[in-house]
Amino acid sequence: MIDNVPIQGEVKSLYEYNGRLIIGLGDYRVKIWDIRRFSPIKTIDGFWEVRSVVADEDHIYVGSLNEEVQVIDWNTFERIKSIYHPLGILNLHVDDFYVYSTSHNGSVKVLDNSLLEEVKLIEGFHERANCVTSNRTHLFVGDGFMQGGKISIFTKEDFHKVAELDEVNAKRVSAIHAFDNYLISAHGSPPSLVIWNCQNFTKVEELTPFSKECHLICSNSEYVFAASKEGVIQLSKKTLEPMGHYRHENSPIGSISTNEEYLFVGYGVDVIALHQETLEERFKLLGDRKLNLDDETQGEENLEEFEEEKTSKKFKLF
Repeated sequence: MIDNVPIQGEVKSLYEYNGRLIIGLGDYRVKIWDIRRFSPIKTIDGFWEVRSVVADEDHIYVGSLNEEVQVIDWNTFERIKSIYHPLGILNLHVDDFYVYSTSHNGSVKVLDNSLLEEVKLIEGFHERANCVTSNRTHLFVGDGFMQGGKISIFTKEDFHKVAELDEVNAKRVSAIHAFDNYLISAHGSPPSLVIWNCQNFTKVEELTPFSKECHLICSNSEYVFAASKEGVIQLSKKTLEPMGHYRHENSPIGSISTNEEYLFVGYGVDVIALHQETLEERFKLLGDRKLNLDDETQGEENLEEFEEEKTSKKFKLF
């Protein structure tokens, strides 16, 4: 099933890498910004609707509904390879050794990111493979759409399936993210966030901070951020306690990404940068220009409202 036709220029995916922000757009373009100099670097067009962008030291990887993962050279911004993946890409993930792509056809492709060759095709996921992440030893895949989603776990040594997590009563796994010794998954219908122990694959806690489906998760060294279309919550990476939230009341949030300074939030056709600790609004990227925001007052109301709730994990915000 293909989702709604995109708004012209709608932000579909964000990925920050080494001071550069890659923006995947619904109108078949990818824009790249230098966040340190606050200047646009390059616009690459000719894609179909972009669904996911990631990067490593050498390449940018673009997944779209044209059934290809396109590999872009960081130095020349030229396409150097396309890898076919039927029925359109839903999600990409990259680690030190591999690039992973998920598809509407319920499969995951594993690509060697140095050779840019396929090393494994993993099939048989329920309805569709929605999301993928990895840690040092394992690969995690979330599936489902309307009939119940689960998380499948594979070793990275030979991509043999070793476990399956299906303890959450939800129709799908919408997003998944591994960090330290934990895995956090977002589930839809009904919405929830679940924290898992990656060492023994057991559930640590199930959180219900959203009234609408959470579909985005990212982290930096201090915080984990999870977002629905209406807002973002911030969890301490050390304690897993809720620390703050950001409510967004304009266009639906389409993507998030973070570095050690900012949380980038894509909504509609714009990207807003929040301070990663206080969640104060700092600046917007509007097309090819940067708009500074008043960092003395933005976000104060949200943070004050949250102060009394921040020690409770059972809060409902959005």
